[in-house]
Amino acid sequence: MKSLVVGGVPEHFNLPWHLANATGSFHRTGTDLDWRDQKSGTGQMMAALAEDELDIAVALTDGTIKAIAEGNPSRIVRLYTTSPLQWGVHTAAAGPIDDETQITSDHRFAISRFGSGSHLMAFVLADRLGLPQPTEESFVVVGTIGGARESLLAGDSEIFLWDRFMTSPLVEAGDFTRTGMQPTPWPSFTIAVRNDVLAERADEVRAVLAVAATWAKTFEALPVTEAASAVSKHHHLDPTVAAEWFGATSWAGNETFDRDIIEDAAATLLQLGVLAKPVAVDQLVAEL
Repeated sequence: MKSLVVGGVPEHFNLPWHLANATGSFHRTGTDLDWRDQKSGTGQMMAALAEDELDIAVALTDGTIKAIAEGNPSRIVRLYTTSPLQWGVHTAAAGPIDDETQITSDHRFAISRFGSGSHLMAFVLADRLGLPQPTEESFVVVGTIGGARESLLAGDSEIFLWDRFMTSPLVEAGDFTRTGMQPTPWPSFTIAVRNDVLAERADEVRAVLAVAATWAKTFEALPVTEAASAVSKHHHLDPTVAAEWFGATSWAGNETFDRDIIEDAAATLLQLGVLAKPVAVDQLVAEL
């Protein structure tokens, strides 16, 4: 049986995919799911799409838009979540910054990769704080959360933007201080599919995404305690933190989404200087 190769971050948002796969739900559509964890985030996923290593990516909206606008051979076909991502603004607990208002343009951001959310959300944060937009020298590439921890503790960088729930263990351990919050101005995750896969395997992609959407909405409908228990088991989060995350997250399901969401996000990224030029929504989105 042929597989579709799907990539996503190894985080709680993607638990419905794993629950569905464990029950054989994708196999029953006639297409197996080959899930690949992408620990370095959206930049890694978009590169993997371009290099034919992934067929489908569950990636951050902003990074996906930027990659496609710059020529990545894929299109957004679904929203995955409808809620924004709650980015924590993190610094080293023993460092000089204990409030986001102390951040200046001289401070450096630890990022997983250029083009990932940790990179692009620095522009959103700088805009909100009234700071100049970051330059390439403002960033230190660290790969993963573990790399960010090492970088901040060593003083190689001062700020790390990442999902506040995933970094909770590091805050509780006394490694990071969460100095502020920066929600995304758009739904956080989209699903992008490589163009050749859309052209050649649209029916299979549609069936697999329908299963993922069904499981996501089923998961969303669980009692908070049951969902939090599952998240705690799979991702080692404190049950209270898992319950808080669950209450703040909503999934899109399988319905057709409003293209204006993507168009508005692209316009904001252009305004922030993340995109070099305007991009038509038809270049970003495909019907499936």
